[in-house]
Amino acid sequence: MRSELERWLATRDAVRRRDLERPWQLDHAAAAGKLVQMFPGVYVEAARRGEVHVRRVAAMRYVDGRGALSHTTALAAWRIGWDEPNGARLHASVKHTVNVPGSKGLVLHRHRVLSESERRGGLTIVPLDEAIVRSWPLLPAKQRTGVVISAVTSGHVALGQLRCRLGEVPKLTGATELKRLMDLIEAGCHSPLELWGALKVFTGPGMPAFKRQFQIGGYRLDVYFEEHKVAFELDGAAFHFGQLDRERDMRRDAALNALGILVVRYSYERLMSEPEDVRREVLAILAARRQGAILLDRR
Repeated sequence: MRSELERWLATRDAVRRRDLERPWQLDHAAAAGKLVQMFPGVYVEAARRGEVHVRRVAAMRYVDGRGALSHTTALAAWRIGWDEPNGARLHASVKHTVNVPGSKGLVLHRHRVLSESERRGGLTIVPLDEAIVRSWPLLPAKQRTGVVISAVTSGHVALGQLRCRLGEVPKLTGATELKRLMDLIEAGCHSPLELWGALKVFTGPGMPAFKRQFQIGGYRLDVYFEEHKVAFELDGAAFHFGQLDRERDMRRDAALNALGILVVRYSYERLMSEPEDVRREVLAILAARRQGAILLDRR
């Protein structure tokens, strides 16, 4: 009995090797519109041609065990903050000696050495660290940082792994930007909003060296200036709208105030739309806090 997979996918090689169907029957089904050719020699049911998983499996059948899904296709299969747009070209990596031509809808990347592939969801794909690094130049600029942060903070990949993999691709477009992002994540930026704050607000001329994701009293502070005990909290766009959220923040801020820590909150909207104004306010708050500390010391 044929598997569920074989009910909607067939290849001419399979016809010859396993006699799943007689060749003329496959041609007849294609002529009748029941099957469509996804890649040379690889046919799928017409009704399922647009399904993402069907397209990925068809690509694997075309490569015929001589490679793995890679780049953004592998990244989407890992389900780490990235979904390929409908109809996007698939990507697969094969050894440079493999004689498989490229095809419409499928980009083949040829390498002298292939990474050890993994199986996920019935697909053969490259490791996550390789998928991230190879996908970096192909991802929309607004989504790159979220993908990397999600993969690292969720524990699916380590920064050391990414750095090693990046070292294997010395001419990667955007490598400098990726290295900078990894440095910021290592310094404590664990969300795109914190990254924006690090790049646009809490760094640069006049800014002191802040601690990020600093833990004290059972709480984690987004941005903290320890010398004068000032914590700057970055409130994301998806949070702090309900009464429960506000009450939780008030209890948290009160507990930190009891420890002598001044808590200053900035909304997503202000951080994104008024970064220079926020910078000036941060410097003014630190100056006032510093002056207050000096006055106390003189008493």
